[in-house]
Parts: sequence; C-alpha cells; structure tokens
Amino acid sequence: MHSRWTRINWQLDDGNEHFKLVDLQWVRSFNPPVIFVFGGPGAGKASMCFKFRIHYGVSYFSMGQLLREEAREPTKRGREIAKYVHSQPTQKVPLELVMDVLRDMMIKLVAAQKPIFVQGFPRDFAQAVQYEKEIAPLKHAIFVDTTEKTAIQRLVNRNKLAGRFEDEVNVVRLRREAFQRDVLPIVENLLNEGRVQKVDGNGSMQQTYLQALEVYIKWMRRHWKHINNHNARLDESNPNYAREIIMREQTASEKEAEKSFPTTHYIGPLLH
Repeated sequence: MHSRWTRINWQLDDGNEHFKLVDLQWVRSFNPPVIFVFGGPGAGKASMCFKFRIHYGVSYFSMGQLLREEAREPTKRGREIAKYVHSQPTQKVPLELVMDVLRDMMIKLVAAQKPIFVQGFPRDFAQAVQYEKEIAPLKHAIFVDTTEKTAIQRLVNRNKLAGRFEDEVNVVRLRREAFQRDVLPIVENLLNEGRVQKVDGNGSMQQTYLQALEVYIKWMRRHWKHINNHNARLDESNPNYAREIIMREQTASEKEAEKSFPTTHYIGPLLH
C-alpha cells in the first residue's frame, strides 16, 4: 500500500535543518506523461531531452545532475550523497537517497502540469520497483539504441572538446557494460510489456530527435484526447495537430544555447 505523505528536508541560513510533509497524491494523480529516456553512454539522451525542453517547454531533469547538485548542499542528505559522488564515484548512491531526491523534484514539477522527461533513472531494477511501488507505473519510456562503435566515436570526439575522463575509451566501455548489466534488462522487460518505444540513435541528433518526436506526439494525442474528452476542435486526421497545440517559441537565450549545443549543457552521468 502506498504511503500518502513524504518528508522534504531543507536547510535555512540559521544552519538548522527543517522539514515538511507533502502529499504524494499530487504526483500519483499527475496527468501529463512522465517519459523516461533510456540509452547507453553516447546515445544522445541529454541532447534529445534538451531539444524537447526548448521546443516544447516540457519539464526535464537528469538524475545524475540532481545528485551532483544535492551533493553540494550543506545538509545531512547532501553530505551523505557527496560520499558517493566524490569519495566513492564507482559506487551507486543508495536507493533511499536517490528516491528522496527524485520525490522532491517530482513534487516540484507536477505543479507545472507539463510532460516530464526523466534521464538517468531508473538505473537498476531496485530503483524501478521502488518507483512503481511509491509513485506510479512506468508507462512511457523511450530507448535510444546505439552501437558501441557509434558511442565510442561520439564520446571520444566530445572528449577532445571537453576533456572529460568519463569519455575516455576504456571508461566508455566500462560505462556501457554497466548500462547493459543494470539498465538494459529493465528496458527489455518494458519492451516486452509494450511500455518502451525504441528509436535508432546511430544517425544524426536531428534524425534521432524526429523519431522520438513522433512517439511523443502519439502520446500527447492520447493525453489531449483524454483531457478534452474527444473535443471536436481537435482534428485527429491532421498528424500535426498535437504538435501545433504544444509547440512554443524559443526564447532568445534558448536559441543562443542551441547554437553551441550539446557541449555547453551536458555534464554526464555518474560513473557506475
């Protein structure tokens, strides 16, 4: 049985930690789709999510980035996470800490009532099971499938620009092995249940994005059809009608960021 309440902690300038109880029913009854993006290192997950965010205004977060940000916070939870992010980078952050951070972010994002893209979660069956136990079933997922050759080529090229240790060839292979060991079984299980749509990530970023966009539009059609109760204004015979409803203009800063994309925004997953 679901626990209805969750505890959110934070620290004020007085140095003391405080908390409040938040009703998780808000998250469980969230109507727009929560879309989990799977893919090995070099699949272009962050690039794809970023394009959805700037073109469609969706909510988006990377679990790895959230954990790194939390590790910098002067709270008890932040200090615990920092032990794994900084001192034990080859070990996973414990499940209970990951779920705490995830719940906090989900509660913040559901208020916007926009589709949510989640990258870097779940990273193993334990996280997937806990999410479905506490929050909701994993109904929508996109798997960006790439070959090892494509992944290594992309990350080695990126490493020339960014100088990231996790993009070195030997580390890329270790990260890919971790993905195949821990995450791919989740993807295969969801594929068997029809809850994952696979897209080819071996082409250009734009080609991958357009494949994912068709999947997204299909899901949004269902969403809009549901909330409008077959509203006659929605012309389902027009394949672009969902796109017309939800697409928005980019801001000047977003257009500028996209010019140097993806090297400016991407930090990368924790090494497992």
